[in-house]
Amino acid sequence: MCVCFMNKPKPEVVCEEIMELLLKDGYTYQVSMKDVEKAIWQVRGQNKETVRQWTKVLLGFEYLKQVNKDICEINVAKIPHLATLLRRIPQTRIS
Repeated sequence: MCVCFMNKPKPEVVCEEIMELLLKDGYTYQVSMKDVEKAIWQVRGQNKETVRQWTKVLLGFEYLKQVNKDICEINVAKIPHLATLLRRIPQTRIS
């Protein structure tokens, strides 16, 4: 586990794992809800209730901001230690 996660509550650690996965997959500005669900599946599992709860947590902790029903904006201010990924990787996908 990364040292930067040592003093954070578990929900924030999981949120950051999900966000890191999204950034590594090429999303740096906006992401579809479908792809947020896929990232949650990879980190927490495919149970529909789990996906619903973690989507709510990501929005509640403001890691994501819902633009419309299908698209969310990534809040870079919540993940400053991952900002180096943003500088190296341009937005490559939105589906």
